[in-house]
Amino acid sequence: MVHSTAQVDGRGPDEDSENDEDLFNFKSLFRHMHSEARRQYSGLSCDIAKSEKNIRLNRYSNVSPYDSTRVVLSEVNGSDYINANLAHSSAEPQLPYILTQGPKESTVDDFWRMAWENKVKNIVMLNKLYENGRKKCEQYWPERIGLYMNCHGGTNISYKVTLKEETYDENDRFVVRQFELEKNENSDSSSRTVTQFHYIAWPDFGVPETTQDFGDFFHLLTQHNCFNSSSHPSIVHCSAGIGRTGTLILVDSCLKLLSKQKCSRVEQADLIDIAYREVLYLRQFRAGLIQTADQLEFSICSMEVLYNEYLEQTQNNPEDNLNSSSQDESPRNDSDSESLTTETSEEEIQLVASIQSDSQDAEDDLKEPSARDSPVSPNSLDKPEEMSLMEQKKQLAERIAKIKRNMKEVERQREQKEFWYPKIIIAGASIAVIGVAYYFYSKPLSTEIIDDKYISIQDEL
Repeated sequence: MVHSTAQVDGRGPDEDSENDEDLFNFKSLFRHMHSEARRQYSGLSCDIAKSEKNIRLNRYSNVSPYDSTRVVLSEVNGSDYINANLAHSSAEPQLPYILTQGPKESTVDDFWRMAWENKVKNIVMLNKLYENGRKKCEQYWPERIGLYMNCHGGTNISYKVTLKEETYDENDRFVVRQFELEKNENSDSSSRTVTQFHYIAWPDFGVPETTQDFGDFFHLLTQHNCFNSSSHPSIVHCSAGIGRTGTLILVDSCLKLLSKQKCSRVEQADLIDIAYREVLYLRQFRAGLIQTADQLEFSICSMEVLYNEYLEQTQNNPEDNLNSSSQDESPRNDSDSESLTTETSEEEIQLVASIQSDSQDAEDDLKEPSARDSPVSPNSLDKPEEMSLMEQKKQLAERIAKIKRNMKEVERQREQKEFWYPKIIIAGASIAVIGVAYYFYSKPLSTEIIDDKYISIQDEL
């Protein structure tokens, strides 16, 4: 594949021309891409998002969904609005994404209503609740396993969200949570399982630490067929729903395109034009996808690694397919939101469930694992293999407990800082004002005269 300057040159007619070499610079490429997207989609309106009744529902005033692609909810209290767009890759138009902002306190009900009405099975969260000292997303799930929260869904309609399971990655990169989402309407009720994949190690306006970390997370999503269902679209969000969200979706979209075209092994230079065009394609659905040049570059690096890995796998196993068709969804897709895919993951989930039920119970569980917490039969504990498994599970439980303690300590320190910092500032300012006032109003008159004479004598000298 040959990289063409003309293909990626997105300069508008009024912009300064640059050397062709600059087009290989990702900052320049990103600037051109942003300018071209703004030119192409300047006619798309966001009037509904910016209306007086809906503007308060947007997390950021400058991030609004297009009217033409916004997710339309059933009307509740005269509103069908949520800051979310439907999008899809250029290669697979029948496989939609739902791209949205991190819920606000006032939009949590709408978020779960959107999940139910669109038959969502998977939610991908790419931000932490607090970043750089600012709240970036409301916690829209219960605090602990077994707890639930109720959401309003309209007249005589409510949604009950129960946290059933929670599994932490051993490297503290991401968390998998499993919810039961129950709809209650009058006297009728029905429920579904929804799985959340939470990437907690992706910094705001940044990129993951390594393509390996990102690849591990992406493989987890692929295992659960997050983006391969026409009838069960996945929700993807960060804080604004454009930067990290756009990065992940761009990688998935381009991998679908490469797979469909059956491309051979690729390098970064081969992917520049593909990524450039795909970002422009995706931005017709939600403005601002991909926020920085670093995110664009990281997307391309990740595509190279993931697609070449896929080629190696298919050479070893020709039956593998990077992106299966929605019409041929496997039975695994139907059950993926009810259990993790590996035996080890099931054991981890059960351990975390016992740990989170109560802090004291967690310590007891670590010391004396019970048959309830383990799929291993009590009659087989005398076998060396099973003893080894129990030891591994105990070590895993200790790591998970340590991670949770660290996260709680960080949250506690943040809350203390937010509580005391304003008070210290106010107290310091008050002391300074009192000191200045004391100096000027309590100073003897003779001192002021002496000082004046001393100054005048020094000036004369």
